[in-house]
Amino acid sequence: MSAADDAVQQVETALRRRSAQLQELAAIAVRLNSAHDVPAVLNILTEGAREVIGAHQCVTNHRLGLDWSRSVNVVSLSDKYAPWHDYDADIDGSGIYSLVARSNEPLRLTQAELLRHPAFRHFGKHADDHPPLRGLLIAPLIGRDGRNLGVVQLSDKLEGDFTADDESILMQLAQMASVAVESALVFDDLRLADHRKDHFLATLAHELRNPLSPLTAAAQLLAADPGDAAQTAELAAMMARQLDQLRRLIDDLLDVSRISSGKLMLRRQPVLLAEIIAAAVDSARPLMQSARHQFDVRVEDDRLVVFGDKVRLAQIVGNLLVNAAKYTPSGGNVELAVSATDRHAQIRITDDGIGIAPEMLGKIFGLFTQVDSSNTRAQGGLGIGLTLAKTLVELHGGTIAAESRGPAQGSAFTVTLPLADATLLTAGGEETEEHAPLPTFHVLVVDDNHSAAHLLSRLLEKLNQVVCVAHSAAEALEALPKFVPDILISDIAMPGASGYELARRVTQLPLPRKPVMIALTGYGQESDRQEALDAGFELHLTKPIGLPALRNLLRMLSRRG
Repeated sequence: MSAADDAVQQVETALRRRSAQLQELAAIAVRLNSAHDVPAVLNILTEGAREVIGAHQCVTNHRLGLDWSRSVNVVSLSDKYAPWHDYDADIDGSGIYSLVARSNEPLRLTQAELLRHPAFRHFGKHADDHPPLRGLLIAPLIGRDGRNLGVVQLSDKLEGDFTADDESILMQLAQMASVAVESALVFDDLRLADHRKDHFLATLAHELRNPLSPLTAAAQLLAADPGDAAQTAELAAMMARQLDQLRRLIDDLLDVSRISSGKLMLRRQPVLLAEIIAAAVDSARPLMQSARHQFDVRVEDDRLVVFGDKVRLAQIVGNLLVNAAKYTPSGGNVELAVSATDRHAQIRITDDGIGIAPEMLGKIFGLFTQVDSSNTRAQGGLGIGLTLAKTLVELHGGTIAAESRGPAQGSAFTVTLPLADATLLTAGGEETEEHAPLPTFHVLVVDDNHSAAHLLSRLLEKLNQVVCVAHSAAEALEALPKFVPDILISDIAMPGASGYELARRVTQLPLPRKPVMIALTGYGQESDRQEALDAGFELHLTKPIGLPALRNLLRMLSRRG
């Protein structure tokens, strides 16, 4: 065979090899496209890279963020390395891999170059356990945003040293795998979100049924024996507690929605921390008493002032106290301690309850996250209370931290808030006039829900108000000239004309005096409030509304004259 023939044969052999490699690359691309999790992607990449390029060793690594300890590693070895077939790669970022991960540039070394490389002697903490290397070719896995996702490394080529063509092929494989890894991560996130959604809906249904069951039983007992005064008082107290639980669930859900959409508004002002603690303790004490807990409150200085939303700050502490009460077995101990240090107030709530597993401490503030224990489902909760607490604390410029020595070892939550200048707190304030008599107004109640309208009218009559009820906008417009109300309280979502349309019509009527129009609805978003004001309502209230709120509303209107 002449030299020319030999050269032609070499070219044909190289072309056949390249054609075979391209076919293998196409097959690998198809398999990567169908992989739905990161380990599957790495397995396809590892086996494919070793076969396409032809090497005895391949190790692939995907790391989570910058944490090498949370890596997914896959190893592929030929029969030459049979003694190492059980080798489990433990890439810690301390060796030659980290060079490629930091630079996001490939690295190709002959055996001589590898032995001379300064990083080779620092190959990693487990270098002695690694199969012996003969030459090295490493390519980075790079995400769409340019961050490093890991590396793929080949060693001991079947024939000769790794070439520039090998490096180009490995880079192509690494790029295809990088896209597949990110797609798998998105798929995992969607799968997790879907699982959390299903779990949340199941939990929400469970939590809503919990108060509905005793409320149904109470209604039946009251109907069966309406003359039993002692039973009526007992059932009324129980119903109030269950309704308060329902209100908390709905309020928490609305708060999550407001936070997610960036519409949560804080009404900031200087406020005594002791007042916040007192409000939170009042909301949690019934639960503490029903669980027979030893509940201790220690406030070192009742003159501490913070700058924030009094209602939201009380909500933070109240959520933490309710959690402590629910997740502490009956007869346990809960303590709330308030202190000041370095211009910050510290609110610490400790209990000797079920505790938190170490792996859950970093996740406990996540939305819809619940501690995985046998007590959790029985104790209830949607997994949003701590998320709300953390968000509200951070909106106030503070921090919140959870501590626990583990399951059955109790837990502690510490809220730190910046202190405000005590001189900002203005003395005095309006008298609540809790026991002062209320003036009598003419109130027109408009609601297509007959039961809701009837019960609201009964509550108003308890407060000595003169009430007229209409069940549609048309009925309300007909009653207006005859009844001439001082106050109009209307639902929004009604068949025919809505509450918004009613308000707009009322503002156009030639009445001797215009009533104060108040929207009372189940729609509680900021956009709903604004739409009500734009339609002509002066106030926007969310259902349900009870005697205390009605009393405050009437007193406020009487002060306005």
